[in-house]
Amino acid sequence: MSLSEAETWAEKHSATESQAQSATFTHATVEKEGAGQDGVKLSQPRAYSLALAPHIIHAQSNLLAVLVSSRLHNQLDFQAVGSWFILETIAEAVASNAKLSRVPSSREDVFRDTSFDLRAKRSVMKFLRFVQTYEEQHEVWGDEAEKPFPDFLQQKFGLPPSSHGALLALTLGSEPPQQITTAAALPKIARHFRSIGTFGPGFGAVLPKWGGLAEIAQVACRAGAVGGGVYVLKKGIRSTSTTDDGTVELVLSGDEKITASWLIGCSDDFPSGFSQAVTSGLTRSISVVTPSLAELFPPTSEGGVTPAGAVVAIPSSVSDEPPVHIIAHSHESGECPSSQSKFSIPLHHHCLLSLMIIRKNLSTLPDLH
Repeated sequence: MSLSEAETWAEKHSATESQAQSATFTHATVEKEGAGQDGVKLSQPRAYSLALAPHIIHAQSNLLAVLVSSRLHNQLDFQAVGSWFILETIAEAVASNAKLSRVPSSREDVFRDTSFDLRAKRSVMKFLRFVQTYEEQHEVWGDEAEKPFPDFLQQKFGLPPSSHGALLALTLGSEPPQQITTAAALPKIARHFRSIGTFGPGFGAVLPKWGGLAEIAQVACRAGAVGGGVYVLKKGIRSTSTTDDGTVELVLSGDEKITASWLIGCSDDFPSGFSQAVTSGLTRSISVVTPSLAELFPPTSEGGVTPAGAVVAIPSSVSDEPPVHIIAHSHESGECPSSQSKFSIPLHHHCLLSLMIIRKNLSTLPDLH
């Protein structure tokens, strides 16, 4: 969305859950501040492209394989997601003025990292060798599959708690550390390391330029139409039923009847009483900030590309709270003017206080309002 579209959208979704019943989006607001550093102000509304779903695409992900096999990648412009950073825990950040550390993404990074002592480096290297082929070593982690991942790291590899945050950051999980299981964490970390170097040295993930997943949806729709797909717009669903063979029968708002194998949508797309899975809520913030924060986007390697994206992980201060992940995009993503950067921050409701503490005390980044 442009800025003006975001304001219209926020007005539509400003109600609370009790007012909007089962609406997908609630409590939406748009806030603007005065001129930023050096007098930089907001540009024209169309100079911005704000995506509601922050994301990255790993080189070894199933989605990217589909885009390549269907040749949709020829109509998209991908940019590198470079460094992962981790902020010290909330308590330490307040006391030490918030230090950002780069998460090691290779064996060379581990050896150069001065935050690990020699013993910890050996343990990290042992884990990196294991995770590359973890599927073939089920005897190592099979009995620990449903146990907390931090416990697995400490018991099986002797990794101290101070090193857990960096590995947990690579999972991009929204659960508290003790709720992330070994079975859930290992494939995500393995995908991260296996992806590095696929498209170039020093990075393993990309993001589509200009509109993120919206661009992928547009390209897929065009390809679907060329391939014989049919799109019916502005038709609501009056009722649904499921047959014995699992097929979904739908009655649309114009009394048309269709059948489908899949029915995908949000809660406010379906008639009341429709059976669906219950998911936990997230609070998200999309922030346009100045200056451009070039320090977050160093070249991926010597002579490598300059990335347009980065990830900043803020670990939870206590074990039963989820972390916060900031997906930072530079102006090279085409989503904001050259003097600014865009932050997308998905976080759980009870992390809001933590985020406000970070905003108040963070000296290495500007105010995240």
